[in-house]
Parts: sequence; C-alpha cells; structure tokens
Amino acid sequence: MRRLAEWPGAERVELKVPTHYHPCNPAVVVEGDRLTAVVRTVNYELRENASITIRGPAPDTQNWLVTLDAATLAQREAVKIEDAALRQHPVARDGLEDMRAFTWRGRLWGLASGHNHLNARNTMVLAPVSAEMAEMEVLLSPKGEGREKNWGVLVKGDALFFVYWASPLQIYRFAGGMLLEPVFIGAEYPELDGWCGSSPYVPHSGRYLALLHKREGEKNGPGGVVYRHRLVELDAEEWRFTRISAPFCFEGDQVEFNSGLALHGGNAVVGYGVKDAAACILRLPLDALDSLLGDSELAALEGADLA
Repeated sequence: MRRLAEWPGAERVELKVPTHYHPCNPAVVVEGDRLTAVVRTVNYELRENASITIRGPAPDTQNWLVTLDAATLAQREAVKIEDAALRQHPVARDGLEDMRAFTWRGRLWGLASGHNHLNARNTMVLAPVSAEMAEMEVLLSPKGEGREKNWGVLVKGDALFFVYWASPLQIYRFAGGMLLEPVFIGAEYPELDGWCGSSPYVPHSGRYLALLHKREGEKNGPGGVVYRHRLVELDAEEWRFTRISAPFCFEGDQVEFNSGLALHGGNAVVGYGVKDAAACILRLPLDALDSLLGDSELAALEGADLA
C-alpha cells in the first residue's frame, strides 16, 4: 500500500504545542503567507489495542491555533483556544473534537464534533474559529443519531454544504440555525462503502478534492485498528464522484486520522494525526494528487437531486 510520506518531494513536519495534552489531528487552511492549523490535543493515551488510558475523570479535548510559514513550513506560534463559553452548552461539555477548518464568508470556521461523556453523545457543531470561541451553531443529525462525527464540508460560493456520507452519497445544505436542507441523496459507490469524512472538500480544476477515511478493525480486537485513506474528486454541479483513488496510508499500518487538506503554491498540504499522539503536516507536489486519482473517470450513478 502506498505511503504518502514517502512520495518523491514530500516534506513532513510535526507540530508542537506547550501542553501536557497530546497533540493530534490538525486541520489546515491557507491564510495569505501563512498556514493556520487547528490542532486537537487530548488527555488520554492510545493503547496498541486502540483502547485509551485517560488522564482525568473523562476524555477531554483542547484545541490550539498554530501558524506556520507557508513557504518554509516553519512553525511561528501556538495559541490555546479558550472555549469555556462553548463548554457551558451540554453538547460541548468535553470540548470540540476533530475540527475541520475552512474559510467561509471571509472568516475562518470550524466543523467539529462536540462531546459529552455524561450521555455518551457526539453532536456536530459549526463555529467561527478564533483564540476565544463563544459562538456556535448546533447541527441536528439528519438521521436522528446520538453520535455524529466526520462530516465532509464544502463551500460553494456563499453556500455551505455537508457531505454526510460517501456511499450512498448524501449532501445537505446548511440552512441556518440547527437545520440542514437535503440536496442530493442516493448515489451508490461500492468502493466507498463505509468511508466517510475526512478533510474539507477543496476546489481544484473546476471540481472538488477531498480525503476520506475508513477504520478497519475493532478496539480490543486481535489486530487492533488501522485507518485507510482515499482521495476523491467530486463534481459539485451534478453531485457525483468522478475519480476515486486506491486506498493508501500516510506513514504505515496504524491509527492515522486525516483532518485537513489545502492547496497552495503548486502543492497539496495535508494534516493528519498519528496514534492520537502526533500532529503532522505533509506537503506534496500537487501533481501527486492527480497521480493518485489516475485518468479514468467514473460513470455517473443514479441518485436523487433534491435541490
């Protein structure tokens, strides 16, 4: 299986934050001459069998804003996000997990999964991102699920869309408040069964690129847990995947969680965590993405366009 960290010309940096929590799963966006990463830090350690050892009464997430020089990838600063106001809401009692960062309407936003261990629920939230976060929109689960994670996010003009699932492909538009408006439901992609997330969808050559992931194995299982990834290309006019890569990993057969993708200066910048204990940025030549996707375009599959 291909390891992207070994791609010719690839550059890898590991982000550092001054905390006893473990950094992981960085989201990344381009802002002028800098890259801004939202880095999740956690108060637990991941065991080989994918269970966790918690350093505290419950799992907790604290997020940091980390800036890097876009040309050199040198880290500039790291600032802890103050989120005490958000934690007053029951959906975010234990913090915002695995935030995906993106630019919308001239501001930096995050789509994250709020966690509350008391009722074992994860709830998707949308919030403007800054060093002090006090606003968020709670998003209702389209399926009435008690645990929601890993939605894709896509900005198209002034509109904001969520890719709820890859197969069958399910697209919702943010309608304001807690409401989601269904846009497209139904196209099946057998090779994407069980795949979701993982990065935001970023525009490229008239279409959108994103990274998806799939977890293989179970906690406490004999082989542990491994994450696989694919790169996909989406036509956001017809709402269909046009190209899908073969599965790959970043560094090896282990827990690797992708949370960011950005394009800048002829390069692709990918953010991912390793074993919930390292926050990594990988820069690749942009043509690596086309090489992963290949030349063959998928035929359009049937689905219901509800727009």
